[in-house]
Amino acid sequence: MKPSSSLAALDEAGVNNFDIIRIVAASLVFFSHVYPISGFAGGEPLTAQTAFISFGTLAVEIFFVVSGYLVTRSLILRDNLIDFAEARALRIFPALIVCCLFSALVIGPLISTYSAIEYFRNAQVWLYAWGNSSLTSLQWFLPGVFESNPLRGVVNLSLWTLPTEFKMYGAVFALGVCTILLKRFRAPLIALAFASYLVHMFATNSSVLANHLVSDPEPLIAFFLFGGLVYLCRQFLFISPTIALLLWAALLLSRGGPLASLLYYVALTYSVVVIAFDQSIRLPQLTSHGDPSYGLYLYGFPVTQTAMFFLGTPSTDTLVVVAFPVTLILAVVSWRYVEAPAIAAKGFTSRHLRTIFPNKSTKLE
Repeated sequence: MKPSSSLAALDEAGVNNFDIIRIVAASLVFFSHVYPISGFAGGEPLTAQTAFISFGTLAVEIFFVVSGYLVTRSLILRDNLIDFAEARALRIFPALIVCCLFSALVIGPLISTYSAIEYFRNAQVWLYAWGNSSLTSLQWFLPGVFESNPLRGVVNLSLWTLPTEFKMYGAVFALGVCTILLKRFRAPLIALAFASYLVHMFATNSSVLANHLVSDPEPLIAFFLFGGLVYLCRQFLFISPTIALLLWAALLLSRGGPLASLLYYVALTYSVVVIAFDQSIRLPQLTSHGDPSYGLYLYGFPVTQTAMFFLGTPSTDTLVVVAFPVTLILAVVSWRYVEAPAIAAKGFTSRHLRTIFPNKSTKLE
């Protein structure tokens, strides 16, 4: 392979490692959550070594880089914005709804200190199911559930990133609508919007963007925009592991300086794209029978909390050994019976509109 390759050419070839990157990231989120769930939050390995970031936070940032790249790509390559909006909704909501119902209607009554009648009469059950499924109002607690666990009462902390993810889908869609009459210039206009907002963020929220230990949406938004900007500028970018290493070296040299935070975002974003597209990095194709990454992300926390409840005071290793296989099984089931059928339904809205308005264009271009 040449020392560097055009990102545009590699993207057009359609061969990448994004699926396995998502699976690894989801597994890292699971692994990272084991520590606070078991009562050893300070033992999270990456946090203990760096005092800067946890494996879970790093994984979520990687998720948003990947999402920014692929969602922006989806918008640019689609003529039909209705199909784009439908595809995004089908990717996030069906599996989320099933997971929330599973937590509220299966795990909840199984674990709760309330009787079944008291449990189902409690409004919090239905607030949890609706608020989390719709992403309108995240709820962390179910009545009488996990009250004796070290991380008391929290059912599914992983959900905190999903409203930000969905808002970014909406922002990309809105930019698509705003450029309907300028479709020829859609990509550069959206690139300008992304870059402008990033400049604004780093100029006004640099301290927030430099903090990777709190559940703040600002860093995730920035990583999404960086991922999207990389796709939009793919004609001018080259993929090279050497460049990635140089960016990390520059970050180490500038640590504590004014450019350190920006360099971290650039280095991580570029490195994720290098791992995704550099053909010398051949990752195993673990998704030939489906993509369990979203299910791993959704079910990891409640399953681990449930395992903690039944096991009493297990070691973190025991908790991983017990909870991860169960989470993986649920993730595979979610993919096969919820996510894949939902993805297969893409285009339904446009087809339905064509039957209602056969002489009208259904394209929102």
